[in-house]
Amino acid sequence: MLRPSLSPPIGSLGLYNRAAQAGAAQQLGATASITQKKALSGSYRTPAGGGGLRSAAQWRDAYAGGAVAPGGSLSVEDAPVPAPAPAPEPAASIALKVTSTCPGATLEALVHLRDAEKGEWRTAGFITVGAGSTADVCRTDNRVVYVYARQRGGEDCDGGGRCWRGAAGPWSFEGKDYKFQEVTIPADAGSYYVHTFKC
Repeated sequence: MLRPSLSPPIGSLGLYNRAAQAGAAQQLGATASITQKKALSGSYRTPAGGGGLRSAAQWRDAYAGGAVAPGGSLSVEDAPVPAPAPAPEPAASIALKVTSTCPGATLEALVHLRDAEKGEWRTAGFITVGAGSTADVCRTDNRVVYVYARQRGGEDCDGGGRCWRGAAGPWSFEGKDYKFQEVTIPADAGSYYVHTFKC
């Protein structure tokens, strides 16, 4: 006895095909939503026959144009690993020294600067500076320093004595305020700089 074969109603085959296509498109869209995030940075290799290595820019252009992800899945094994950011270099410090060109005179100097070792501003002094000699102050990590000097044994600055002072400050040292000259250390000074008190 022959039994009639079952077949979809007329016109339903097209609906079935469209539903299957829609399901496949949804699956591809889901793949695209997952892989799109991975493809926005770096370069990724598609499966065999998928076109080889594609850059992040190519993926972005494809998604911007409405394209779905290709069949298969992406492999991130060949993606380049970003190089780590270089560590910031420590601020270079400069050894500051002072000297004098005043013959037969001994100077007493103050220097207001940022101390490279302590990491804070302070006033160093009094520093004895003989004629033609050089005295060490300390190391600084700031190219702007402030200097003051007076001649030992001479009149007070306000009394007409020989002094080197300016408009910066005042900063206090041993209970007294002093005005300083501003000095900018040249960028090409190297590892040390000598400031000269000139007569």
